Amino acid sequence: MALPASTPDDDPLVAWIVAEGLLTPESVAVLLVADGVASDFAEVARNASDRVPTLAFAQSRAADVASRWVADNMPEAAFAEIGLHMGFYVDPDPFNQRLSVFLDDVYK
Repeated sequence: MALPASTPDDDPLVAWIVAEGLLTPESVAVLLVADGVASDFAEVARNASDRVPTLAFAQSRAADVASRWVADNMPEAAFAEIGLHMGFYVDPDPFNQRLSVFLDDVYK
């Protein structure tokens, strides 16, 4: 069910995703983006992945860079590539299969 880049903005799924995003007040959205751009959460990520089984997903187009970052900053974490942004929603089967393998490994 992955949506191609050519999917029109008025597609019902695209319209729903946009409507959900617009539920976040603009001032909060701006702060979230600014915090994400201006903050370095590497230590937080490292500490979390040292204590809790962690699976990091990255979109295909950023997977090379993301996998290196995860390896450098969260060496205990597993890494998986997801085909597209929000792939867990628009194409859930590959996401769910990879997550299932991870959870089976954690809880074997």
